[in-house]
Amino acid sequence: MDLNGWAERRDGLITVRAAKRAGFSRRQVEYGVQTERYRRMRRGVVAVGGAPRTWMQVVRAVLLACPDVAGSHHTAVRLLGVESSCDAIHVLGRLDRKVKLEGVVNHRSGLLTDSDVVMRNGMRCTSPLRTVIDLSGHMTTDELGQIVDAFLRRRLLKLEELRDRVNATRPAPGRSVATLRRVLRDRLPGYDPGESALEARIA
Repeated sequence: MDLNGWAERRDGLITVRAAKRAGFSRRQVEYGVQTERYRRMRRGVVAVGGAPRTWMQVVRAVLLACPDVAGSHHTAVRLLGVESSCDAIHVLGRLDRKVKLEGVVNHRSGLLTDSDVVMRNGMRCTSPLRTVIDLSGHMTTDELGQIVDAFLRRRLLKLEELRDRVNATRPAPGRSVATLRRVLRDRLPGYDPGESALEARIA
């Protein structure tokens, strides 16, 4: 296994598990941290010393340390290619999975299907549809509508699919069916989100 190539595809990150598969021991990885060849990111995850620290690298380190959760909420929005002003890292897992990491907001769900999770840049994140549902309890109608419009412009979401999901959604902590219905109400059949956020606001 080419450990350098593995790291290059993952924002300069190396997991202890990957290092072991490449023939390195945990002690060798720890020595790399002590000599500043590597820098520690999360438990079991280090970064090659020369790799620049970026938002993507920080998020990937969390998801490599916790491979059974997915980036969610505002983190999923950014992973899906839409701008978000929130820098906090949000993750979503099943009810029995509690993530306790500094700087990470943990969400849990009793209903997390395979279709609710997609891969982006080699990382697990919630689907556009699930992301909209999860954000509904944390954003105003206008704010959530802007996210929906951005997903529509990128053809990551269909209003019909959102309508069907909302009709099957029940109120729960962290989500607002009322907000979701208002977002849908403002987007009648034939709605055009425009080519930019400005066009959508004008419309």
